[in-house]
Amino acid sequence: PTAVWSLDLVGLEDLSDTYWDPAQQWLWLLSHESQCAVAFDAQGTRVLELTLKKGRHGLHADVEQAEGIVRDREGMLYI
Repeated sequence: PTAVWSLDLVGLEDLSDTYWDPAQQWLWLLSHESQCAVAFDAQGTRVLELTLKKGRHGLHADVEQAEGIVRDREGMLYI
């Protein structure tokens, strides 16, 4: 079954990609202009936000043009 979600898109200037993670039941939204990826649970609640800037999450440089997002079978997130 599907339902309409009202997602909190505050801080997302644009969307460059989306990904439905079947293992977590999360919808990921990626914004290259905002330099972040945000995950929403199956009820549409924001559950995780990853800032794609130097010094965050082990990044050695800003992610300037993030255009795609996917997770592999082992749970590794690729942007």
